[in-house]
Amino acid sequence: MDFAPPVAGREARFLAHFTDLASGAPIASGKVRLLVGASGRESEVVEAEIDATPGFAALTGVLTAGEHTARLQLLREGRTVEFEQLPLRVHADLASAEEEEHQLAEQENPEAIAFSVEQQWTAGMLAAEVGQRDVSRRVAVAGTFATPPGAEARVSSSFDGRLLAPEGEALPRIGQQVQAGDLLAIVEVPLGVGDLAALRGNSFAWHEHEHELLLREFDLQAQRLHAEQDAELAQTEIDFAQTRLVRMEQLAARELATQRELESARQAVVEAELHRKSALQLLETLAEIGQRLEDLRQEHAEGEIAVQPLRYELRAPISGVIEQALPVAGAAVSAGEELFCIVDPSRLWLSLHVPERHVPALASKTEVHIRLAADPQELLQLTADLNGQRVHTAQQLDAQSRTLAVHYEVDSRQGALRAGMYADAQLGLDLREGVVAIPASAIVQQDGLSVAFVQLDGEHFEKRVLELGVRDGDWVEVLQGLRLGDRVVTRGAYLVRLAGSAPDSFGHGHVH
Repeated sequence: MDFAPPVAGREARFLAHFTDLASGAPIASGKVRLLVGASGRESEVVEAEIDATPGFAALTGVLTAGEHTARLQLLREGRTVEFEQLPLRVHADLASAEEEEHQLAEQENPEAIAFSVEQQWTAGMLAAEVGQRDVSRRVAVAGTFATPPGAEARVSSSFDGRLLAPEGEALPRIGQQVQAGDLLAIVEVPLGVGDLAALRGNSFAWHEHEHELLLREFDLQAQRLHAEQDAELAQTEIDFAQTRLVRMEQLAARELATQRELESARQAVVEAELHRKSALQLLETLAEIGQRLEDLRQEHAEGEIAVQPLRYELRAPISGVIEQALPVAGAAVSAGEELFCIVDPSRLWLSLHVPERHVPALASKTEVHIRLAADPQELLQLTADLNGQRVHTAQQLDAQSRTLAVHYEVDSRQGALRAGMYADAQLGLDLREGVVAIPASAIVQQDGLSVAFVQLDGEHFEKRVLELGVRDGDWVEVLQGLRLGDRVVTRGAYLVRLAGSAPDSFGHGHVH
């Protein structure tokens, strides 16, 4: 805001101008309000509309003498933006106002560069506050995208034969999506002359084996029937022996039977139980033999099926997209011939080749930025933009290139990135935390020195000679020359330099 020292009883003129800090363009609409007095109890309020053509708002009003505070407000698009309070002295007479204006003129920095807001708006000038951030030393390395291990599978035939499509389906085509375990094709292995002779011999052997199994099953059934009868007879013997034992015990109690007769009855019960146990064990053994014969019959039946022409299934080992395929059903294929290639395109490996001299500075967490050869204008942050993470660092250097391979797994950006693409990568080494840094666009070379221009007020700038540190992409560490909170020109700094070299050609700014 520009104004001359105000005098009580006289019309004071304030010229307010507002700039959009994001674009550098003037704010050309809205209402401006100036509140003068003690904070919260302002007694004098001056309002004006912003003039859309020059981008200024002229506020005029008659103020009372004294020490006041002034608050400037911008009312725009339903919002009120309030700026910091400024001390405002309203002089009782013109002489004291002229004295203050003279003192302000003497205090002006003679080295300050005038650059009016109109010139700033025309140039689209931007300024940013000096702050702290983490920076790293950037090292350029080459990178290549490749299919990661496990994301590519090649399906081959294990036999010579004929390629067939799955029943009721067609052979997979290039570009088709498949899931792990999907049936891709069938290879039918033909029978040769020797196989046919073996088939005839196997047929005779099969019938002979079938006859042998029938005889054994018949004999087993007879033995099982005999064993069941023997078990039933043993149970009858037990019942009889137990009944006789009870009778002998009753007679012995009345001394009508001898001790020898009693012991003989007990022995008969024991022998009958042993007989039954033996019969039951025989039945279990015969049941096991029967199960083994059943297994042999099942194997025999499967063996009869196995002599049919062999059909070998080819299934997808991974989920992905068919990259290569043999499209002809009925074609003859050879053992080991590659029939399908499946690739999972969702993930890629980015392999960076780090020169030997930079290997000791590699940290476990290294920030990486890349530019694609396909789109060199776009700078991608590996973690934020590609969801990348380091998966492996080689243990040995390449003997020829003297580089160490560092592998990152990244998203393919829905297929935008492809295996085989090249990338120019920047590795962040030697991390420096919380240092003073400014955008690289704020630095201008002048007489062999790196300089930046600090905004002193709305229309005055000061040149600062810088001592620079590490450059990290679009940011540069500043060792000396700037302080936290300084506002430096980040767009249009070269024009400010020209204004400082030839001030007469750029005109003069407003009086503040």
